[in-house]
Amino acid sequence: MKFFLILFFMFPLAMSAGEFSHESGASILTSGGNSSYSTWNFNTRNDYKLSRSIYQLSGHYTYGTAGEVESARSWDGKIGFERILKKGWLGYVSQQIEGDKFKGIEARYNSDVGAGFRLLDKEKHKIKTELGYRFTVEKHRDSNQADDKYQKGRAFIENTHQLTETLFFRVWVEYIPNFSLGSDYMINGGSSIQASLTKLFSLKVGYEGNYDNMPSKSSNKKYDYMYTTSLIAKF
Repeated sequence: MKFFLILFFMFPLAMSAGEFSHESGASILTSGGNSSYSTWNFNTRNDYKLSRSIYQLSGHYTYGTAGEVESARSWDGKIGFERILKKGWLGYVSQQIEGDKFKGIEARYNSDVGAGFRLLDKEKHKIKTELGYRFTVEKHRDSNQADDKYQKGRAFIENTHQLTETLFFRVWVEYIPNFSLGSDYMINGGSSIQASLTKLFSLKVGYEGNYDNMPSKSSNKKYDYMYTTSLIAKF
C-alpha cells in the first residue's frame, strides 16, 4: 500500500519536472457541383521529455470520398521511447499499427529497435539519423491471403531548420529493406514548410511520398503521394 501511495504522489512531481509538447494538424478539402469529392486528413504528435528520456505518441487518419463512393481510408498509431545517450547518440524502441483499405492492408504491425545519432544539434538547425531493426506482421484485407511476417531493417535521416523566427523547414527520407524477401523494399520521404500565424497556430504546406516495390496487392501502383495544406496547433 505504501508503494502505491508513494507512486501516486511522485507521479505528478515527475510530470511537472518534464517537458510536454503537442502538435496536431487538420486539412479538409471539399467540392461540389459538376465534381463532388471530399478529403479529410488529421494527424497528431505528442512528446514528453523527462531528463534524457523521451516518450512519444503519434498517429494520423485520412478519409476521402468521390461522389458517394469511398476513395481513401488510411490510419496509423504509434508509441515510442527514446533515450538520449552521450556525444549525440540515442537509442529507441517503438510500436506502430497502420492500415490502408485501398492498399489491401487490414493491419500492419511494425516493431522497431535501433540507435540514432545527431549529426547536427543546434538550436535552429538539427540533423538526426537512425539505423535499426524492424519486425513486421502484415494482415491482409483478403481473407484468403495468409498473414505475412518479415524481418526488416530501417535507415532514416531528418533535417529540420528554423529559417526565420516564423518559418520552419523539414525534410526526411526513410529506407526499409526486407531481409526476408530481398526484392521487397520501401522508400518513404517528405518535406514541409511551416509558417507561424500566432503563438498557437501555424500554416503548413507539405508533400509525402511512399514507394513500395512489392505492394500488398499486385494490382496496386507502387508509388503513392499526397500534397497537404494544414492548419497546425502546437504548444
